[in-house]
Amino acid sequence: MFYVFRPTELGKDGVKHPIFVWGTGSGSVPADYAEFFVQFATHGFVVISPDKAQKGAADMKAALDFIIAQNEDASSPFHQKLDTTRIGMGGHSQGSVATFDQEGMEDRLKTTIHIAGGSFDMRGSSKVKTPTAYICGETDFALPNCEGDWETVEDQPTFFSVLDGVDHIMCARRAMAGMIAWLRWHLADETERAAQFTGPDGEFHMGIWKSQTKNWMF
Repeated sequence: MFYVFRPTELGKDGVKHPIFVWGTGSGSVPADYAEFFVQFATHGFVVISPDKAQKGAADMKAALDFIIAQNEDASSPFHQKLDTTRIGMGGHSQGSVATFDQEGMEDRLKTTIHIAGGSFDMRGSSKVKTPTAYICGETDFALPNCEGDWETVEDQPTFFSVLDGVDHIMCARRAMAGMIAWLRWHLADETERAAQFTGPDGEFHMGIWKSQTKNWMF
């Protein structure tokens, strides 16, 4: 099944909440990321994650289909409280690979986030249809995969950052502030956050964030 985290006051003042589908790393389950999901929920996002230690594109699709169905179900607490036009997908490690594979077949997404992931065949970027963020760690064993996907970006707007001194496991934790800001930009219309990512003086180009961008038009 799925883990779902939501704001405490769902739909307060008529708000419709954006959706974020998250794939966990290989061997991990949503409970291992619960503290992250709580943070997403406090920023107004409804997060859903397949409750499986090994997951692929089909699991990400199933999670998205499930939560959209809840929005249409009059008996569900999510009924008409979700914004199904504002959907993001992402994941850590294996969850990143699953996101690439699903986006290649998916037309409902507004953005994707890849944390300590990267495709094994360096074809991940060819499946991306949305503005996307690639974030890996300097000592992350997946860094060569991340770099390969970055190098093969074609037309899609892409943010790429290598977190200084960060390994594979800690990458999601250290990237949390960036992930939240990214979702608030792309799913919550906070366009002022663009400068945090797209300019050399942006917040996520400083400190441990060693960042580059491609295809941004401002």
